[in-house]
Amino acid sequence: MNAFDDILPALSEDELQATVVDHLIQRERIARDVYVMHVPNEAGAGGEKARNAQKKKLRLGMRPGAPDLILFTRHGVLAIEMKAENGRRSDAQKEVAATLGGLGHRYCLVRARTPGDALSQIEAAMVLLADQNRGRAA
Repeated sequence: MNAFDDILPALSEDELQATVVDHLIQRERIARDVYVMHVPNEAGAGGEKARNAQKKKLRLGMRPGAPDLILFTRHGVLAIEMKAENGRRSDAQKEVAATLGGLGHRYCLVRARTPGDALSQIEAAMVLLADQNRGRAA
Protein backbone atom coordinates (compact mmCIF):
# COMPACT_ATOMS: atom_id res chain seq x y z
CA MET A 1 0.00 0.00 0.00
CA ASN A 2 1.30 3.45 -0.83
CA ALA A 3 0.29 7.03 -0.06
CA PHE A 4 -1.99 7.24 -3.11
CA ASP A 5 -4.04 4.11 -2.41
CA ASP A 6 -6.52 5.96 -0.19
CA ILE A 7 -7.22 8.71 -2.72
CA LEU A 8 -7.26 6.68 -5.92
CA PRO A 9 -10.50 4.89 -6.84
CA ALA A 10 -10.51 1.12 -6.56
CA LEU A 11 -10.18 -0.67 -9.90
CA SER A 12 -12.71 -3.13 -11.25
CA GLU A 13 -11.67 -6.78 -11.25
CA ASP A 14 -11.05 -6.67 -15.02
CA GLU A 15 -8.93 -3.50 -14.77
CA LEU A 16 -6.98 -4.96 -11.86
CA GLN A 17 -6.33 -8.21 -13.72
CA ALA A 18 -5.35 -6.44 -16.95
CA THR A 19 -2.80 -4.30 -15.11
CA VAL A 20 -1.38 -7.32 -13.28
CA VAL A 21 -1.13 -9.27 -16.55
CA ASP A 22 0.64 -6.33 -18.24
CA HIS A 23 3.20 -6.29 -15.42
CA LEU A 24 3.72 -10.06 -15.49
CA ILE A 25 4.17 -10.07 -19.27
CA GLN A 26 6.81 -7.34 -18.91
CA ARG A 27 8.51 -9.46 -16.24
CA GLU A 28 8.26 -12.44 -18.58
CA ARG A 29 10.09 -10.49 -21.29
CA ILE A 30 12.77 -9.06 -19.01
CA ALA A 31 13.46 -11.60 -16.25
CA ARG A 32 12.21 -14.66 -18.14
CA ASP A 33 11.19 -16.27 -14.85
CA VAL A 34 7.41 -16.44 -15.38
CA TYR A 35 4.86 -17.22 -18.06
CA VAL A 36 1.31 -16.01 -17.47
CA MET A 37 -1.90 -16.95 -19.23
CA HIS A 38 -5.57 -16.17 -18.75
CA VAL A 39 -8.08 -19.00 -18.56
CA PRO A 40 -11.45 -18.04 -20.07
CA ASN A 41 -14.13 -19.60 -17.89
CA GLU A 42 -17.35 -18.02 -19.08
CA ALA A 43 -18.80 -17.28 -22.48
CA GLY A 44 -21.06 -14.39 -21.52
CA ALA A 45 -24.76 -13.77 -21.91
CA GLY A 46 -26.71 -13.38 -25.09
CA GLY A 47 -29.01 -15.04 -27.55
CA GLU A 48 -28.91 -18.41 -29.25
CA LYS A 49 -25.53 -17.73 -30.86
CA ALA A 50 -24.01 -17.07 -27.41
CA ARG A 51 -25.67 -20.20 -25.97
CA ASN A 52 -24.21 -22.29 -28.81
CA ALA A 53 -20.78 -20.73 -28.24
CA GLN A 54 -21.09 -21.56 -24.51
CA LYS A 55 -21.95 -25.20 -25.29
CA LYS A 56 -19.00 -25.48 -27.68
CA LYS A 57 -16.56 -23.96 -25.19
CA LEU A 58 -17.79 -26.33 -22.46
CA ARG A 59 -17.31 -29.31 -24.80
CA LEU A 60 -13.78 -28.09 -25.57
CA GLY A 61 -12.81 -27.93 -21.90
CA MET A 62 -13.92 -24.57 -20.53
CA ARG A 63 -14.64 -25.12 -16.84
CA PRO A 64 -16.75 -22.93 -14.55
CA GLY A 65 -14.69 -21.81 -11.57
CA ALA A 66 -11.35 -22.16 -13.32
CA PRO A 67 -8.76 -19.70 -11.95
CA ASP A 68 -8.38 -16.43 -13.85
CA LEU A 69 -4.64 -16.77 -14.38
CA ILE A 70 -2.14 -19.60 -14.53
CA LEU A 71 1.41 -18.56 -13.70
CA PHE A 72 4.21 -20.91 -14.66
CA THR A 73 7.44 -20.32 -12.74
CA ARG A 74 10.77 -22.11 -12.35
CA HIS A 75 9.41 -23.59 -9.13
CA GLY A 76 6.02 -24.79 -10.30
CA VAL A 77 2.59 -23.63 -11.33
CA LEU A 78 0.47 -21.09 -9.48
CA ALA A 79 -3.29 -20.84 -10.07
CA ILE A 80 -4.52 -17.30 -9.39
CA GLU A 81 -8.09 -16.18 -8.78
CA MET A 82 -8.33 -12.39 -9.03
CA LYS A 83 -10.95 -10.49 -7.04
CA ALA A 84 -11.49 -6.80 -6.57
CA GLU A 85 -11.38 -5.61 -2.97
CA ASN A 86 -14.96 -6.64 -2.20
CA GLY A 87 -15.30 -9.41 -4.80
CA ARG A 88 -16.66 -12.81 -3.81
CA ARG A 89 -15.82 -16.25 -5.14
CA SER A 90 -18.53 -18.44 -6.60
CA ASP A 91 -19.17 -21.93 -5.25
CA ALA A 92 -17.53 -23.32 -8.41
CA GLN A 93 -14.39 -21.24 -7.73
CA LYS A 94 -14.25 -22.55 -4.16
CA GLU A 95 -14.60 -26.13 -5.40
CA VAL A 96 -11.80 -25.65 -7.94
CA ALA A 97 -9.54 -24.19 -5.22
CA ALA A 98 -10.15 -27.24 -3.03
CA THR A 99 -9.59 -29.63 -5.95
CA LEU A 100 -6.32 -28.00 -7.01
CA GLY A 101 -5.08 -27.90 -3.41
CA GLY A 102 -6.00 -31.57 -3.00
CA LEU A 103 -3.91 -32.35 -6.07
CA GLY A 104 -0.95 -30.58 -4.48
CA HIS A 105 -1.06 -27.41 -6.58
CA ARG A 106 -0.71 -23.88 -5.22
CA TYR A 107 -3.89 -21.79 -5.50
CA CYS A 108 -3.78 -18.11 -4.69
CA LEU A 109 -6.84 -15.97 -4.05
CA VAL A 110 -5.76 -12.39 -4.75
CA ARG A 111 -8.17 -9.88 -3.25
CA ALA A 112 -6.88 -6.38 -3.89
CA ARG A 113 -7.79 -2.73 -4.32
CA THR A 114 -4.73 -1.78 -6.35
CA PRO A 115 -2.40 -3.55 -8.79
CA GLY A 116 0.48 -3.02 -6.36
CA ASP A 117 -1.38 -4.89 -3.64
CA ALA A 118 -2.28 -7.69 -6.07
CA LEU A 119 1.31 -8.01 -7.28
CA SER A 120 2.57 -8.12 -3.68
CA GLN A 121 0.24 -11.04 -2.97
CA ILE A 122 1.31 -12.86 -6.13
CA GLU A 123 4.99 -12.29 -5.32
CA ALA A 124 4.44 -13.69 -1.81
CA ALA A 125 2.73 -16.77 -3.29
CA MET A 126 5.65 -17.24 -5.69
CA VAL A 127 8.10 -17.12 -2.76
CA LEU A 128 6.05 -19.74 -0.89
CA LEU A 129 6.00 -21.93 -4.00
CA ALA A 130 9.79 -21.64 -4.32
CA ASP A 131 10.26 -22.41 -0.61
CA GLN A 132 8.01 -25.47 -0.89
CA ASN A 133 10.01 -26.80 -3.81
CA ARG A 134 13.32 -26.18 -2.06
CA GLY A 135 11.94 -28.19 0.88
CA ARG A 136 11.02 -31.08 -1.42
CA ALA A 137 14.44 -31.08 -3.03
CA ALA A 138 16.25 -31.22 0.31
